[in-house]
Amino acid sequence: IVNYTPNARQQVFHQCSADEAVYGGAKGGGKSCGLVMEGLAYGLENAGANMYFFRETYDDLEANIIREWKEKVPKELYSYNESKHMATLINGTTVKFRYIRNFADAEGYQGRSMDWIGVDELTKHLKKSIQVLLSCLRSPKGFKPTFRGTCNPGGIGHTWVKEDYIE
Repeated sequence: IVNYTPNARQQVFHQCSADEAVYGGAKGGGKSCGLVMEGLAYGLENAGANMYFFRETYDDLEANIIREWKEKVPKELYSYNESKHMATLINGTTVKFRYIRNFADAEGYQGRSMDWIGVDELTKHLKKSIQVLLSCLRSPKGFKPTFRGTCNPGGIGHTWVKEDYIE
């Protein structure tokens, strides 16, 4: 059993069936936790899926996403490879924790197939970097390709995120 009770905003995020969804708001609203739980649900529902979580640095991943993962996801559901920054769920789904600081980092993922992408702090990225990741969002296994992001107001991506996901 996963020890997680979503707050009202997290529930709305989890109930969204759109291919792409973003959870925004002030710091401390549970966005990173909600993103991790979204990923876990997808990974458990789609055995053998290929999933990616992104942040700007491995330090940010460790402090936020990976910490949430290790605190909330029961250890019997996955194994974790520290050197590869990768969790493997009991059903064969792989969850890779990666960083993108800039466009060149994003371009390094071009050509890959990703069933699910989660970007924590979306507004810290240029639109063209996220577009590269979205071009990888496809599922040869037939799963529903899904993108989830979180964001705070401000940052270099504030305008495009607002235009694409809020307006």
